[in-house]
Amino acid sequence: MNEKSYPIMRMKDHTLQIRLSEKEKHWIEREAKAHDLSTSEWVRSIAVPQKNTLFQEIIERVAETEEEHKSFAYAELHDFLAELKPEEFSVVLRLGPQKKCESQDANIVAAMVEFTAYKLGQKNPGWVNEVAPLKTPFFSSQLMSLRLYLLRNSPILFRRRNLFIDTSIGGRI
Repeated sequence: MNEKSYPIMRMKDHTLQIRLSEKEKHWIEREAKAHDLSTSEWVRSIAVPQKNTLFQEIIERVAETEEEHKSFAYAELHDFLAELKPEEFSVVLRLGPQKKCESQDANIVAAMVEFTAYKLGQKNPGWVNEVAPLKTPFFSSQLMSLRLYLLRNSPILFRRRNLFIDTSIGGRI
């Protein structure tokens, strides 16, 4: 088994002990059994959501991917965000990216998260407000004939960050 192929599986070499009432312990054991998981697996799935780990790994790919292949990393982020349920949104994205991204990448990620929050009817995570908008505009196409179109049709949450993109085909940036 290759760790690259299974990024969620990590060596577990630490223990956490907590005190519970007998009633709480039986409830946890019942929930774990109902989900066909061991008690430890069930508690870990609640305390350390795997989707948060996946989000961090996608952000690493965004930060480290060369510019000509960046669209694949953004597409992966789009698909990840599109699958989030409203109740998962704030839990998974609360801490924000741990990997530092260049300003343009940070703004695109922040705009995508803000757009997802809007669609899900959720509040933006606090970290998106810490990402300063780009000082110079970024256009997703270098064709001068498309710039006016992008200026008028980019989603407002992207325009506020000086990002001018088109999502009319397929909904991805």
